[in-house]
Amino acid sequence: MKKLMCGNEKMRTRSKQKISVVLCVFNGASFLRQQLDSIAMQTVQPDELIISDDCSTDATVYIAYEFKRVAKFPVSIRINKINLGYLKNFESAASTAKYDFVFFSDQDDIWHPDKIKVFMDTFNTHDNCGYVFSDAMLIDSKNNLVGESLWSTIGFNSYRRKKYSAGMQLEVMLNNGNFVYGNGLAFRNTYRDLIYPMPNEGSSNIISHDVWILLVLSLTGAYGIAVPKTCYSYRQHSQQVVGAQMKTAVTRLVELEQWAEWVHLYQALLAKTNDISSDPGSRQQVHQKIRHLEARLEISKRFLIPRVILASRELLTFRYFRFSRGFLSWCKDIYLEPTY
Repeated sequence: MKKLMCGNEKMRTRSKQKISVVLCVFNGASFLRQQLDSIAMQTVQPDELIISDDCSTDATVYIAYEFKRVAKFPVSIRINKINLGYLKNFESAASTAKYDFVFFSDQDDIWHPDKIKVFMDTFNTHDNCGYVFSDAMLIDSKNNLVGESLWSTIGFNSYRRKKYSAGMQLEVMLNNGNFVYGNGLAFRNTYRDLIYPMPNEGSSNIISHDVWILLVLSLTGAYGIAVPKTCYSYRQHSQQVVGAQMKTAVTRLVELEQWAEWVHLYQALLAKTNDISSDPGSRQQVHQKIRHLEARLEISKRFLIPRVILASRELLTFRYFRFSRGFLSWCKDIYLEPTY
């Protein structure tokens, strides 16, 4: 029988928990000072800040060292010898985090003063929670509000949040795509060996550190909590790699390339978690998602009549409804030109 902790014992355990913030930078001089200042003004201070520079050519490194000189907590600055790209830069930096909780930070956002406190309160209230994330305000290069909140913009609406909170986290992600952005994510560092190394294939930016972490933890039962509070301002500007309001037109060929990369990602996910106890039903969901993407890729190679037959067979499996947009995706597969 497990020994129950009294309230004082829990408080002592939690008081020893420490926080690492991982901030990856690349030519971020325009906004980095504001982000660093927002971390410095947190009501709960981090125990270390790791700044990892990916071969910047502007004043980014100078700003980092200037901040280190005045910071009230330890700051370590890593300078990559070669450009790793944002995925491997985050992985390399986060793998050196020493403490119990890891918070990711982008170089161009602004944290609200209570972000770390809100996240830590959530972790401490839910002992089995593996990761925490929040909504964000969207701002422009001059800190003006633009559009709706992050969750509203990416479609993480009340229906999806309700399903997510009801324990269907993996299902929500497999059906609608990622809804956890790395700049608003924190996780327990006890999962580091499960998370790293991350796959690094393809070039469409679908495979990022936040997507991988969410998939691994959700599949292995380390559930997450969506904090019902806006905890940071997410800057939208033309130089960023990923943005909530980026609506780049995607050609059919690019879309198919992305589906193939998702297949590789899900296969890597199953291989990575093969020896970890997880719900067989969850693993089956990932297998079904792979089969659906592979079916759509095969449909795209056929002429009209074979496309109709194959797409109709796939429709009868109900995977179009579980993992795509139902009849809309079915019609799209039938009427778009084949890719032979």
